[in-house]
Amino acid sequence: MIVVDGHNLIGRGLRIPLSREEEGRGRVIERLSAWASSRRERVTVVFDGDRAGDAQAGRVGALRVIYAPSARTADDEILRLLRRSNPRSALVVTSDRRLAVRVRGLGGRVETAEAFWERVRPRRPGAPDPEKPEPAAEEVEEWLRVFREGKNPRGK
Repeated sequence: MIVVDGHNLIGRGLRIPLSREEEGRGRVIERLSAWASSRRERVTVVFDGDRAGDAQAGRVGALRVIYAPSARTADDEILRLLRRSNPRSALVVTSDRRLAVRVRGLGGRVETAEAFWERVRPRRPGAPDPEKPEPAAEEVEEWLRVFREGKNPRGK
């Protein structure tokens, strides 16, 4: 079982500010659903939510999506899920150090949001990495000149 701290993945893995929360949630859900389906993994993503009552849950393909109720945080929901299952078989994705310590205390494993996103983010052969901007034409020309002439960029 993989449990993902959704907002942590938005901010740390995708590097999207939480001011663009809806966009981030959409990208996380879309990508995790596709990844979970392709790997036949049991994946749950937990988001903080402002919803009254019990945690709201749903499915998007192979992905289980949970919104923590207003009385609890996503961290509380993640720990509740671990306690209700076998924590030793769980991998929790978070870069939140306090949550990571608590997960390990229950016997679970932790992977940072950044490392996990590197494993699951979409890649197309030959396509530019959307998270790494293409170099400017001037930069390409400078590097081509440097390598053609065998000089370092500072002209030494």
